[in-house]
Amino acid sequence: MVKSILVLAAMASFATGQVTAADVPPVIQSATVGGLRWYFHWHKTPPETTRINCRAHRFGEDYIVFCDPGNVTLDLSPSEAGRLQMNVIREPYADAATELLLFAMHEEKPETASYLIPVRMEEIKRYDINLAVSKRLMEETRSYMQSLMRLYERSGQHVRSLFPLVSATDPFYEACLLKGEKVEVIEQFPIAGGNALFSPHWSYDIPHRNMPSNAQSNVGDASRWYRSLPEPVAK
Repeated sequence: MVKSILVLAAMASFATGQVTAADVPPVIQSATVGGLRWYFHWHKTPPETTRINCRAHRFGEDYIVFCDPGNVTLDLSPSEAGRLQMNVIREPYADAATELLLFAMHEEKPETASYLIPVRMEEIKRYDINLAVSKRLMEETRSYMQSLMRLYERSGQHVRSLFPLVSATDPFYEACLLKGEKVEVIEQFPIAGGNALFSPHWSYDIPHRNMPSNAQSNVGDASRWYRSLPEPVAK
């Protein structure tokens, strides 16, 4: 019964489009911009537009955000020091109304607010490389990637790992495993408190056919990478 009420409330909210552009909390504004900046730098070519319009729906302290043009969905929840942790950023599996209903059913609490967040494309394209953060995140994930490489090498496969040049605002850190010049696996590590977690929470690989559309072309751009194991790329 409770779920039915929440679903109906979510349907009404989406149908009426009651969204305010005023008083957007800075925490959701910055998390949305940072997430889109990372996503369109690493996963997908940004749309040809001057602005992306995002609609954020708040359920308690959790958010789901729909952005278009670009066709992106963001799922965020509270983290330390009043920040928001990016749980997922992806293309939606269904239309926005359906995604909102599914999110409302999962949250089991009513929507408390909604916001319109216009994001200028110039903000998204401004990806500022931070060498110190790139070095630290590589060091935090290198042990895991070395263990993964050893699994491949035991079966006679010669692989290497690529560690990216990143921005301090990135919500995730992704290291690549390559066989020759072909991407075999991308390991996605959540970033919490500025640090990469010990193990990835998501993997992209060939068997699951879920590789980001820009994954292979990124490998050919040496300016995107901080280090390679076993040999260095630059620096």
